[in-house]
Amino acid sequence: VKELDRRGILHSIASKNNHDEAWRVLKAFEMDQYFLCPQISWGPKGEGVKAIARELNIGLDTLLFVDDSEFELEQVRGACPDVRVVRAERYTELPGMKECQAAVTAEAAERRKLYQVEATRQAAAGEFAEDYLAFLRHCEITLNVKPLAIENLERVHELTQRTNQMNFSGNRYSRELLKEVLDTAHLDAYVLECEDRFGSYGAIGFALVDRREPRMTDLMFSCRVQAKRVEHAFLGFLIRKYTSECGKDFLANYRKTPRNAPSGAVFADLGFEETGTSDGVSRLRFPRERALPDDGIIRVRGHREDAVAAGRT
Repeated sequence: VKELDRRGILHSIASKNNHDEAWRVLKAFEMDQYFLCPQISWGPKGEGVKAIARELNIGLDTLLFVDDSEFELEQVRGACPDVRVVRAERYTELPGMKECQAAVTAEAAERRKLYQVEATRQAAAGEFAEDYLAFLRHCEITLNVKPLAIENLERVHELTQRTNQMNFSGNRYSRELLKEVLDTAHLDAYVLECEDRFGSYGAIGFALVDRREPRMTDLMFSCRVQAKRVEHAFLGFLIRKYTSECGKDFLANYRKTPRNAPSGAVFADLGFEETGTSDGVSRLRFPRERALPDDGIIRVRGHREDAVAAGRT
């Protein structure tokens, strides 16, 4: 558990047991801190697995279920066909499995703690009842926009391999390809970091813009910032920057999937127009003369450390 946690692989529990008794044992062994969103009850474990995925906001196909009962393994297989299952006797093999390989970065080692901070945010959200936008303003979210560099390349590589629900292109980037991007003069590559009054979200996004058109060809975010208006703020930043610097409409590519469709609504929210499709990729345009919606929720800072003009987007 500790080795996989070091790699940024999250842990939870789907257990048939009395919750308080089971939790006392985990605390006695000082292991309770390692398990997020535990589902300990007498209900079917398949339902517990689904609840874990919902609460962590991750896909079922990213989960690996370990159990010492063939009955429970089969029950989860039937209830959650996308979840991979492993018999508990093979637990020592887990660190060597291809599903459990991940780059050990400083942020990966802190990944569990980032989710624990998110749980604190969600608890605070309950105090705002139905006024979700008021809660977001209370969070005082700041988006820091930085250039891709050798120093953050490993984290970006990790992000591009993990991101599914808020990946607007579906692309994956190898380390070699990211290094090529660094050496290509007409490509602007951005790394996005986020923080608020509760703490840091870490590096949560990556984007690529071909400034010759200008066209955004890639955009992806960690699910940690889903529904927090961060994508709206960043796209607003890009639109302002490139329509001002290039004097042209801002263009974007978007490959719509069932997973990214909810987040993809950001393009319509901001006023992008679809100009055509090619190989499943929608071509979008934001006219340079169009007014950009401004909800005043996210503060955006550019990589020069100065607040972006009209950066409250």
